[in-house]
Formats: sequence, C-alpha cells, structure tokens
Amino acid sequence: MEYKDYEEALLENQLQEAALKYNYLSPEEYLTFERSSVRHKHELHEGYLFTMQGASIKHNQIVGNLVRDIGTHLKGNSCQVFPSDLRVYIPSAESFVYPDLSIVCDEPEILDDTYLDTIKNPTVIIEVLSPSTESYDRNKKLFIYRQIPALEQYIMISSTSCRASRSSPRSRCTSIGCRSRQTAAIRRGRRERGWRYSRWRCHCQTLP
Repeated sequence: MEYKDYEEALLENQLQEAALKYNYLSPEEYLTFERSSVRHKHELHEGYLFTMQGASIKHNQIVGNLVRDIGTHLKGNSCQVFPSDLRVYIPSAESFVYPDLSIVCDEPEILDDTYLDTIKNPTVIIEVLSPSTESYDRNKKLFIYRQIPALEQYIMISSTSCRASRSSPRSRCTSIGCRSRQTAAIRRGRRERGWRYSRWRCHCQTLP
C-alpha cells in the first residue's frame, strides 16, 4: 500500500472500540451524552458506545454526489433524502446509528419532537463503504438494519471501485397498491422474514 493510500485509509470513516469508561447505556443516557458531545459523533450498538471518526475527501465526495442526485430525482415525490447528521433509532437492537444517507417516504417518525434529530422509519439506508468499515457495514450493520420494520432497501456502495450491493426483504414490492398493503402490515407490527441480496458492477474509470 502506498503512503497516500495508507493515509486515506486512516482518514476513512471508522468505528473505534467501545470506550472502556462506559458500560451499558440506556437510550436516554446515550442521547443526553450525544447531544452534549462537541468533538465526535457516537453510535450506540446494543447498548454500547462507539466513537465515529472523520471520513476522507473521496468518501465525502461520493456522499455529496448521492445526496444531490437522489434529492433531484425525488423532487416532487413524497420521499426525502437526508445526510449523515440525521440519527436513526432501532429500538429492538438498542442502537442509534448515523447512516451516510437515509431516505424516508411519507412522514418521518420522530423520536423526540423537541430535538427533531432522530427518526425511526427510514425506507432506504445507503452506506458508502470505507476500507476500514466494509466488513462491519456488510455484517453487523446489516443485522441491525434488518430489524427496522419500515426498511425496504439497504444499499452499500464501494468508495474504492465501481461496485454496489443491495439487501431487501424478499416480499419487497414497488407498486403503489402493493406498497400500501406492506405499509399497513408494518404499522400493525408485522416484520418480513428473509432478505434477498443483489450486487452490481460498472465499468467507470474513476470515483466518485
């Protein structure tokens, strides 16, 4: 690995091990801590705190392009795209996460009407994969995200090559009538079992 590549890898968005001075945190304790934090963002995974580091220029360029292009595509639609400052809460996993992008269709379900900084019902989550986090995003985060009842797609995009993959419930549907029935089932508390996985590869020369 060249020094430049090594330096970029160090700058990629990554999760550090849980801080030793913290044991299990409740959602309320986490939110109090996180909203008072000024230096770093933190995710809560199954009750344990993880520090998020900054991302490289390449990572941020890809995220910025996605926000712009998806936002343009969704203009006039009932769906909205949000960047990584919007937190997502997954109660069943005792987790709070900051996806690179979240798409919410219909009305966002806000955790706290005072702060308006955390949602519970992303329709699509997109993560840009960094070298240091790819394995984590493909495994642990996939397990966590699958516990979101409203989630229809989890998309992972490589930051080092023209590759992308998608996980979605096997019963995912795109027609308006089918989606209305699925949304009603989600609101009744039903969860879909079984997810499908697909991937794409393009032949572009450069990223982003």
